[in-house]
Amino acid sequence: MGCRWVGMDVSAVSAGSSVLLGEIVEASSEYVATTDLFGDLLYVNAAFRDRFVVRCEGGVVVAGQSLFEFFTDASRERFMTVAVPASWKTGSWSGELEALNPGG
Repeated sequence: MGCRWVGMDVSAVSAGSSVLLGEIVEASSEYVATTDLFGDLLYVNAAFRDRFVVRCEGGVVVAGQSLFEFFTDASRERFMTVAVPASWKTGSWSGELEALNPGG
């Protein structure tokens, strides 16, 4: 399964816009996840939760789950060597990554 990943800094979004953005992201049919700098999941939207096995409690992602669990080795490598550097340099990256089917 191919998927598109876009990385960007949304820390400057205003509080009102943040609520609206959150509602849009949660309702999206696209798989959306946010991570920390190490790739540990912080948030996944409903589409992502429905597609992949993500442990959540009360709608909150359980700590210790990595985004990399859901991608092939080649995609993990591309993410770290292409997507992350480009995101730091330009503020965003858009490209294809290959996800694993649930359970591998």
